[in-house]
Parts: sequence; structure tokens; C-alpha cells
Amino acid sequence: MIKTVSLNSRSSHEREALLPFQEALTRLGLRGYSTQSLDNRIVLGCGYFQFGDLRVDADTRHIIIEVDHSGVTNLVKYWQCVESGLIKKPIVLIHLYRQNTSGDYASHVALWEFLNHQMSSALGDKFTAHVFTYNPARLRSDLTAAVALFENLLSM
Repeated sequence: MIKTVSLNSRSSHEREALLPFQEALTRLGLRGYSTQSLDNRIVLGCGYFQFGDLRVDADTRHIIIEVDHSGVTNLVKYWQCVESGLIKKPIVLIHLYRQNTSGDYASHVALWEFLNHQMSSALGDKFTAHVFTYNPARLRSDLTAAVALFENLLSM
């Protein structure tokens, strides 16, 4: 049996994962960009990428949250954009992987770690990324460290 996830279900999971980060922005009185609105796109000749599920443009860098359940596209898309000069400011990426069990998508996280190492070597101080996994039933507690990192980055 093939499991399908409706867009509404995916959007709901994404919204739930982003909520603690949006609450941090509200507490700090800061603005973030989200959704696929015109002000949250990286335009390419052939189309566009969403510029983070949640993005804060700080003075010296972009702080980006990406929420996934599998895959590495939301990591590797920044390689092309930074290397080509399309994105000028350094990026700090906080990448969240939803896991229903501890083994879900373990191979994707391992590939993510490999690609992150390659990207960090190639891009130097223009790119830094952190990966966190969370179980939807323990979302708040599993994301405590990620939210703390986000708040720390916002205060720098």
C-alpha cells in the first residue's frame, strides 16, 4: 500500500513545526518570511525556490528554517544559490526532519550530513547548517535545542 500525504496534511505538519520558531520571533518583536509568497522566493531562470519555510533576514546573514519529512533538496538548493552569487549574505540553516519513529528517514539524515559537509567545505563561511529530528508527538520537547539555537542566532 502506498501512503500519500495530502498538501493540507503536509502544510499542517510544517505549520506545527514552525510554530515555536514563529513564537520566538513574536517574543523578540522580529519579522520572518514564510510561505511561497513573492517576498520569499529565490528566482531562477527556470522558475523559483521557496527561500525557506521560515526566513529571517538579519543584518549579516539569512537565518532559515526548513521542515522536511525526507529528501535533501531543501539543503542542496542553497549550494547552487550561494555558489552562483544569487544569495549574497551568508546562510545559517536549521533543518528539521519529522520522524514518526527513530529510524524513519535515517538514510536521508545520513545523506544530509554528508552533503552538508561537502557544502561547508565548498562554501566556507557563507553557509552553516544544523539538522534536528523530531517526533510529532514530542514536537516541543524535541525541538527545544533547535529553538534555542534560533533564538541565539537572532540575538547575535
